[in-house]
Amino acid sequence: MKRLITLWRAQHTTVSTFQAVWPALVVFLMGLVITSLFWYTAQTDAEKLNQTQFDTRTQEIQSIIQTRMLAYEQILRGGVSLMATLNTVSRTQWAAYVAQLNVETNFPGIHGIGYAEQVPFAAKAAFLQRMRTQGLPDYAIWPAGNRDIYNPVTYLEPRTPRNLKAQGFDMLSEPTRQAALVQARDTGQPAITARLTLTAETETKPNTPANFGFIVYLPIYQSGLPTDTVDQRRAALRGFVNSPFRVNDLMRSLLRGMTDGINLRIYDGASASPEALMYDEEETNHSASAARLDSPEHAKVKTITMALYNHTWTLELTTLPSFSPQRGVSPLLILLPGVAISLLLSLLTLLLSVRFRMIQHSQQHYFRLSNFDTLTKLPNRAMFNDRLERNRLQAQRGGFKLAVLFVDIDHFKAVNDNLGHDVGDALLQEVAARMEACVRKVDTVARLGGDEFTVILCDLQDTHDAGKVAQTMLNKLAEPFALDDKLLSISVSIGIALYPADASEAADLLKNADLAMYAAKRQGRGQFQYFVAAAPDDFMPTAQLNRPSEESSG
Repeated sequence: MKRLITLWRAQHTTVSTFQAVWPALVVFLMGLVITSLFWYTAQTDAEKLNQTQFDTRTQEIQSIIQTRMLAYEQILRGGVSLMATLNTVSRTQWAAYVAQLNVETNFPGIHGIGYAEQVPFAAKAAFLQRMRTQGLPDYAIWPAGNRDIYNPVTYLEPRTPRNLKAQGFDMLSEPTRQAALVQARDTGQPAITARLTLTAETETKPNTPANFGFIVYLPIYQSGLPTDTVDQRRAALRGFVNSPFRVNDLMRSLLRGMTDGINLRIYDGASASPEALMYDEEETNHSASAARLDSPEHAKVKTITMALYNHTWTLELTTLPSFSPQRGVSPLLILLPGVAISLLLSLLTLLLSVRFRMIQHSQQHYFRLSNFDTLTKLPNRAMFNDRLERNRLQAQRGGFKLAVLFVDIDHFKAVNDNLGHDVGDALLQEVAARMEACVRKVDTVARLGGDEFTVILCDLQDTHDAGKVAQTMLNKLAEPFALDDKLLSISVSIGIALYPADASEAADLLKNADLAMYAAKRQGRGQFQYFVAAAPDDFMPTAQLNRPSEESSG
């Protein structure tokens, strides 16, 4: 009997202890589960945030390269305009034009601005004599040999030792350059060479990415000759304005700080094949390369293709460990000793909510950076292009009309020079507000950069409505601006292109509106002009030479 009582008491004590401990064990296990779940969520959220940052950075890098190349194209067009205006340009005049641009300071990455005259074999002797009397007594066309046509480097400024090495080189004699020359000649548009070793680099490891480059060509045609067909353009060809680029120098100037924590490789063509590699940031960043090898499993890789003048580049971007300082949250930092489970759960919920809002805020922030102008809060070029294409497709499906207005502030550079950039920035903000007040909510006002604005007018019933809106903007913007205790009066020039009458594609609409704007400037500024199709030489805006001075970094 005593044994039974003793056994019952022992069992009862065991049951009581278990009943007292098991809730604590359950709470402890739940705490471990919740803590582990939060740790995993934090890791996932950090990864999403890092992915968003990486995607945004790759878009910014691509946009910067494309935007800067378009800006450099305007330099070449300025050279074409100079040739068209003066008809005959001497070496001294060309050097003065390039010196005025201050290429090394204002356009880093570009090694020079050149002109290559088309020289038939029959005119070779006279051409050489002319070149030798213009300051280069040893000038010769090379490589030697008799050819029907030559396209030698005629002028190349600034006259650095590197550029002097290229004087007289017949670019038509080399297949890669020849292909781009032919494309530019036959299309009348800028053309870019495939990857090549620049003439000045042939003595220093020519087949390494550090020395690869490319050349952009823009054709010049004889004034007064028709250029509507390929045969006519070939017959009218006068030569080419061109710029050589060394890829390493160009990328260093464009992407300062943009590739921190990212390795960028650029391949010539539509695939990332090793034999097409033309730029590799690792080649000059050994520490980054070593870090990448230490933790390849953490690397993100993104490959994108980019079109430049009917030529394709492939960009391969790879994250390095330094790109993402976040490595997740350690459970030791979450499990706070001595804090009740209820408080721990509340804290975890709060942290999750805060982290979620941080991610949302970050995504919204990067979306704004990618799609809106930071100064005026208007849509930027990327958002404008997207909306224009959407509006064009809607107009195409519904049979509607739309208009694109290209608005440029007249003599804006004088405002920055005389009153300062702060006043210039304030003026741009006021101009943006007034322009938005002149259109409907369904329309779009955007800032492309500097003092250039664009407007999309949707669902027009009458094409004359675009002119009415333009006149309203002219009147509104002509009213004085009260800035910095001063009254400032300005005028703007507006170009209008209509869909589908003037162009069927979004890019052509913007280009034609830009041309119409320059026509308005030629007519005296402070007015609007509709786009009128004309031969390229007839419609070439003479104000093109002054375009850099019309813009501001604002």
